[in-house]
Amino acid sequence: MAREHTPSTKEGALLRVARQRLRPKLSMGDAAEQAGITADYWGHIERGYQSMGKDQPPREVIAPASTLAHMARAAKLTPEELAEAGRTDAADFLRDLLRQDSAEVALPLVPNEARQAVADLKELARVESRSLAQLLLEAGLADEGDLVIPDALPKDRHIAAIEAEDIPDEVKQRLIKKYLERRAEIFEAERLRAERRRRDRERRQPGE
Repeated sequence: MAREHTPSTKEGALLRVARQRLRPKLSMGDAAEQAGITADYWGHIERGYQSMGKDQPPREVIAPASTLAHMARAAKLTPEELAEAGRTDAADFLRDLLRQDSAEVALPLVPNEARQAVADLKELARVESRSLAQLLLEAGLADEGDLVIPDALPKDRHIAAIEAEDIPDEVKQRLIKKYLERRAEIFEAERLRAERRRRDRERRQPGE
């Protein structure tokens, strides 16, 4: 009977322990979906190796920083835990991801028409590679003085780092998609906060 390999990297062991300690326990497939990668790729990283076939030694698998950060977020790991495992690069990425998470707010109830309009604008921004802020202004959904929203498709260091990684293009696309979806949620929250500020000013103006 073949010997079962234990995780051969600190980060792999950390991911396995973190995933299995969650309640309810997080399956490898669900964890991979949350991280935007395949279950097979998650398994390779968690085990620290990829089997190469009969009579061939396994190949060591080290996760790129941004990939590991998305995996760590799915497994509820902290940046400090990643740093202790020797992956300070991934810890920095995870801190940025968690800052994005904390920037999100509970969106107020708005008419379905408004939600659909925002969804349509986000799709248009994606298709035309245009600024979401510009589209919101053109649609009259925000004031130029209030709206501070990054581009819908920013070429920031996170996307550049993902594109530069030596991983399959399919995995890169999934990671970038997850990242942009998270940013889009923050953009929408910013738009709603700006709209509330504008309404508050309009209500105050008659009595001023």
